Amino acid sequence: MTRVGLPAQWRQRRTSTLSGGEKQMVALAATLVAGAPLFVADEPTASLSPAVAQRVYDLVLRAPGDDTVLIVDHRLDAMIDVVDRVAVLGSEGRLIVEGPPGPLFRIHGDRLDADGIWTPLASRFDRALVRHGLAAPQPPLTMSHLLGHIDRLSDKEGMAARSAVAETAAPVAPRPVRPAGPVVARLDHAACAPLFGPTVLRDITMEVRAGEVIGIIGPNGAGKSTLGASLAGLLRLKAGRRDGPPGAIAFQKPESQFLEASVHKEIAASLPNDAREEHATTTLEQWGLAAVAERHPFELSQGQKRRLALACLTATDRWPLLVLDEPTSGLDARGVRVIADALQEQEQQGRALAVITHDMDFALTVCDRIIVIADGGIAAEGPARAILRDKHLLTRADLAPPTILPILDWLETVPC
Repeated sequence: MTRVGLPAQWRQRRTSTLSGGEKQMVALAATLVAGAPLFVADEPTASLSPAVAQRVYDLVLRAPGDDTVLIVDHRLDAMIDVVDRVAVLGSEGRLIVEGPPGPLFRIHGDRLDADGIWTPLASRFDRALVRHGLAAPQPPLTMSHLLGHIDRLSDKEGMAARSAVAETAAPVAPRPVRPAGPVVARLDHAACAPLFGPTVLRDITMEVRAGEVIGIIGPNGAGKSTLGASLAGLLRLKAGRRDGPPGAIAFQKPESQFLEASVHKEIAASLPNDAREEHATTTLEQWGLAAVAERHPFELSQGQKRRLALACLTATDRWPLLVLDEPTSGLDARGVRVIADALQEQEQQGRALAVITHDMDFALTVCDRIIVIADGGIAAEGPARAILRDKHLLTRADLAPPTILPILDWLETVPC
């Protein structure tokens, strides 16, 4: 417990009272204690805050002696520089390519991107430099290595590199500030608690507006999911007041909201009786689920489950507020793009959206405003581009800046 960083007071705590990220830490400790020569970790940091995820990588990858570690994951930016070998599986379960990460992502990265497979962010910029004849001798896998190479270029080459980097950064840069609509839901001096649990958040005053995406971030166990359920009106407040119509939640584990025996029936059950069959078929096609319409929801992949959960909530205009709890957890690059596009469509329709996430790059791209939860309350609130670039604030909240932040900082210091 000490090695993993689990507090001593957790010794007698019921695991059912832990958050998703806290449960993941306990599972990690229980596996590490066996001391096996081969350690296999399947999505070990999917529900963890960035700072805790880094501690997990430090624990897992500092294996003593000749121990072997196999990480099964979609995104490995935080640890890619210490990975010896990468094996990439395609959609049919076949090995596409295998080898050291640097050459692999430089040579095959464009193909992997096209197939919706994650590639390191630094690798994407490296490939842009390759296309402009400005490649580093060794493929960089981290932002510091990438920027170190660019800084060694001549002035003329540096200007060309800036153009290539700026073009590549555009799709993942902060979204522009936009005016929001009327208030949809508001908490006023609210005390929030999980079902049958003690108060974990006090004096919460916040609001979410139509056509706005707010991000709720904070360390594991801070009460983010409790806040989301309280904002949606699904948890009774211990004190304070909530105003606005009820909202709906896409849970951190999509299985928690599935009740029917097939994907088609799951969507149909969320629709009014007079529109079920026709609208269910249309919704299946819109969300790319037509091919799995007759399968049981539990048989779907993680990405398909998340799409199904969102399809059920967005199939009607019943919910003016949607709360998404860790919507990108366990998704590949294509799945994350689908979720981002879905959020954009819903906000354009005037829905208010709250996204609980540990994915700082995703939050930077899709959120208008960020609320930081820590120490039992709101630690900070403001525009996404300001909050997510405040390194000191994020460190205090056990978070980490977006992966792309060094590039954004560099672009601001280098003249056009």
